[in-house]
Amino acid sequence: MPVRNIYALIFVILGSLVCYQRTDWANGESNTQALKTFRRAMRFVQQDYVQDIDSEALLEGALRGMVEELDEYSAYYDPEEYQILQESLNQEFGGIGIQVSLDQETEELMVLSPMVGTPAYDAGVLAGDKILAIDGTPTKGLSLEEAVHHMRGKRGEPVVLTILHPDKKKPVDLTIVRDLIQVETVQGDHHEPDGTWNYFLEGTDRIGYIRLTSFGERTDQELRIAVRWLLEREMQGLILDLRNDPGGLLRTAVDVCDLFIQEGAIVSTRGKDGVTLRTFEASEAGTVPDFPMVILINHFTASASEIVSACLQDHKRAIIVGERSWGKGSVQNVINLRPDTDALKITTATYWRPSGRNIHRWQDSTEEDEWGVSPDPEGEIKITIEETRDLLRYWRDRDIIRSPESDSEEELVPPLDADKQLQRAYELLQEQISKPVQPAKAAA
Repeated sequence: MPVRNIYALIFVILGSLVCYQRTDWANGESNTQALKTFRRAMRFVQQDYVQDIDSEALLEGALRGMVEELDEYSAYYDPEEYQILQESLNQEFGGIGIQVSLDQETEELMVLSPMVGTPAYDAGVLAGDKILAIDGTPTKGLSLEEAVHHMRGKRGEPVVLTILHPDKKKPVDLTIVRDLIQVETVQGDHHEPDGTWNYFLEGTDRIGYIRLTSFGERTDQELRIAVRWLLEREMQGLILDLRNDPGGLLRTAVDVCDLFIQEGAIVSTRGKDGVTLRTFEASEAGTVPDFPMVILINHFTASASEIVSACLQDHKRAIIVGERSWGKGSVQNVINLRPDTDALKITTATYWRPSGRNIHRWQDSTEEDEWGVSPDPEGEIKITIEETRDLLRYWRDRDIIRSPESDSEEELVPPLDADKQLQRAYELLQEQISKPVQPAKAAA
């Protein structure tokens, strides 16, 4: 599957949400006739199809077929898919707190890193461990999704992992009690020995570096804490990395923008008739002090992360470095069909930059059309898909939390040596920092 298609699937799961619903039932007579036709077809299938078929399966198939006629971001969620969506946006789930990967060659389930303070971390699960079985079920042959599904569950329920530590010959069984795992979406440059983030970019003099992986319920609060951490340590400037961030909640994107600007439009939404539905405005309360700032974006920067980069670019609050973004300027509303079970996610509006320019890339849009967010002229640094994959692997390895007792002597090169887009962001930030402060003008 092409990389763009893979990320399109990610965007369907993490698409932007809004707190309003806009429904138009003007064509009531036409809708009534369509529903009669649907009921007739369903009765015909149930009565005359050669085999017994579940009515629920028929309904689910019809709903999926209906939204497929809309756009790539509208979707039907069955109960399991809806739970995954909620967990992604709420940033929490019942589990044990580890990041895992599946070795495609050996089919072994490997622990990338335990999350500090979680049941897995407290039980002694280490980076590099092999998970041989989950509750007695061998992991070999399981897909990554199946393995994760087996490890997740209700808070308070135990799960037994059969673990082989890298330096041991015999596996051990670890009984771990599941808890509520809170997923962080704000990350720094590297972990300290105690598992906390250090938000200063390695090899620099007090240059802040913050990555956002998505826009969930608590992202703006986590970001505020990280920025405060940097300001308390006399940060000179900030690099905000939104590369590979598929977006999330619209209101969180608005709150992130409001953290950095004191006034003016943040983003506006328009309905299908082109009329502005709402314009979100910044307020001075809670805005952090002004400091030099650069934002990193790439082709997989989408949705809420495009709102932030477009807003701060239009307000000249930050320089944009990297590559043209994805171009998802549509807003989705999630509607529960039945309480806590299934739901529809449908596109209800488009969002627009403070300057009034378009963000959304329509199916017939060309490269010459106006869409997405483009880096500032001095900040365009293009890289290949393979280089993008290498960077993802680099930051994954850099994020690993290793045990203090680990014998691993492996050291990664500093990020500025591994990441040329980050290198350019640092250079432009240094130029801002070195500019003399202009004296305030006063009327005589």
